[in-house]
Amino acid sequence: PKTTYEVVAYADENNSDVMEFTTSDIYTLPNGDMEGWSHKDNSIWCPTSSLLDATWDTGNHATASIGAGNLTNPSDDVRPGSTGSQSAYLASMKASVMGVGKFAAGNLFVGKFVSIDGMGGIVDFGKPMDISARPTGVRFWMKNNCGTINEGTYTTGIDLTKIFACVCDRTEPYQVNTNHEETLFNPKTAPGVLGYALYESSTSVSEWTEITLPIEYKEFDTDPNFFVFTFTCSGYGDYFTGSTQSWMYIDDVEILYDLDDEGNCK
Repeated sequence: PKTTYEVVAYADENNSDVMEFTTSDIYTLPNGDMEGWSHKDNSIWCPTSSLLDATWDTGNHATASIGAGNLTNPSDDVRPGSTGSQSAYLASMKASVMGVGKFAAGNLFVGKFVSIDGMGGIVDFGKPMDISARPTGVRFWMKNNCGTINEGTYTTGIDLTKIFACVCDRTEPYQVNTNHEETLFNPKTAPGVLGYALYESSTSVSEWTEITLPIEYKEFDTDPNFFVFTFTCSGYGDYFTGSTQSWMYIDDVEILYDLDDEGNCK
């Protein structure tokens, strides 16, 4: 990053003039190590050191406001070899008031929880990147449990762990209202997505495991200026469907910019 190189082209003994270029800087994800946490209104856990300039948010604002607790909390269970003392713990639950409620998926995302809409929520996905360099992938540590679906009617079977990251050409967040299916975000089809990394699995991972996901680019003519990243232990949560036994730990989230000799993220 931010390194100046001199290059020449040559054929046999013929050399071009020396040309100079400087690589762009890289985007570092704030609080990717999950060490920063703050309380809002004395009950809502927020994954940030500063509530004024937060990169990450959760659905805690909705569930905590009705007395159902936090979906996402700080944990002292950290990945092996960590130099920190905190990770993020996500757990799905059924949030209800007076016996009436809906399933809520444990979640963590780059963006902002906007407001409560009935038993659903309005969320702004994504944040601007002030760096135009193209990431090659994302890396993080996780362990999780995928329970048997016991809430909602969208599908049956084992719950789905879902994680995705997107680099985008975008001037404003993707706003999602969980009460309106047409607003739900799909990284494969959402407008402005230049490339994405996707992890979907119904297999539980009992021990801390390092996961690396390459970003697959759909087009290369536009520089990225916006970043989306989200984790959920109940991938059907947008449809209020999942398992109350599903949970996930997340630690040390990174954006990658390098490839090894085989073209894999490193």
